[in-house]
Amino acid sequence: MKRALLAIATSAIGSLLPAQSDPTENVVLNLADDDRVIWLRLSAGGDDRLFRALPGSRLAQFDDGTAHLYIETENLVDDSLKLTFDVDLTGHVAPGSAAPAGSPRLSSDAVNAGIDTSTWSYYTAFTGTITGSDALDGFSADISRRGDALQIGEGANLMDLSVGIASWFNISNVVQGPNAQLQFAGQHGDFNLSLATEVE
Repeated sequence: MKRALLAIATSAIGSLLPAQSDPTENVVLNLADDDRVIWLRLSAGGDDRLFRALPGSRLAQFDDGTAHLYIETENLVDDSLKLTFDVDLTGHVAPGSAAPAGSPRLSSDAVNAGIDTSTWSYYTAFTGTITGSDALDGFSADISRRGDALQIGEGANLMDLSVGIASWFNISNVVQGPNAQLQFAGQHGDFNLSLATEVE
């Protein structure tokens, strides 16, 4: 009898919880001019600081104010240097709301084009991981927000006027791994990327 009552109570509680709707998903695209999405401050400098997104990279936004950014990348100079970014975003600020402190950050192109930043959205916090594969097998690190909030919108990636993302991150708890070649000159990096709806 007690088990039956517990089952009924559990079912009743479950029916009161809001159902999580399907996320709004966007495909992560490389910048049209630079063919990349990530900048990392590596010791050698130059193009080996840049990583392009691979197919399957995407942003999923949920109606509870959270989002998930998943990007598989390879280095522009050496495609054996592969990193996967797996990031959880929180603190959504919807379009039309007051922007977080220090936001928005604008490029000169966005200013000259008269981009309406009231249509942008933001996430005020995020944490995630970087995991290496191929020549970077065994590499891992944690990332977290650095500086201004992550911003999303037309011209928001600071590199062109496409719909995209710009954000900055700190890197911590680095584990190089037995085969890892990645050596940081600084413990931070940037996201600059474009977004699109699902490609048919």
